[in-house]
Amino acid sequence: EAEQMESIDPQTRQLVSHGLVVVFGLSSWLLVNAVWVELSLLVEVAPEGYAIASYMAIALQLANVFPLAYSLAARRRDPPVPYSVSVYSILLFGAAMCEMLALYWDRTVEWGGRRVSAALVALLFAGGALDCTSSVVYWPWAAQFTEAFSSSLATGESLSGSVPALLAIAQ
Repeated sequence: EAEQMESIDPQTRQLVSHGLVVVFGLSSWLLVNAVWVELSLLVEVAPEGYAIASYMAIALQLANVFPLAYSLAARRRDPPVPYSVSVYSILLFGAAMCEMLALYWDRTVEWGGRRVSAALVALLFAGGALDCTSSVVYWPWAAQFTEAFSSSLATGESLSGSVPALLAIAQ
């Protein structure tokens, strides 16, 4: 395999590497952005109606405790968990959250005498925790590489809002 990689010209290898970092950067906020672009449909089916947006916003704000905890842990030991473990965990659990949201977003429970979108809010909180934490994990991880990869990561992160929006329009 090493021989195959060496047979690829350096410019192509660099282009592919930057493309992969862009795709990696897409994972940073994909879940949260994908749910937000569906808000116009969610308000029609969620028992909370338009109030679901407020519950979603609160869930995401509460999820910010995770990057805070990670940052505080990084003050004692940097990184608090090896980057490979953190990155793979975010990617794996992020994919699981996306799948769980796709399957269970419409599940409601009775709470306080009314139906609430517990699965949607809980899964958005969990996915938001991953997406919020990705920022404090991905950037120090990318800093290990050449400076140019930071631009590729930033491009991927910025596209994490555009890709779901374009898919929602196509939908």
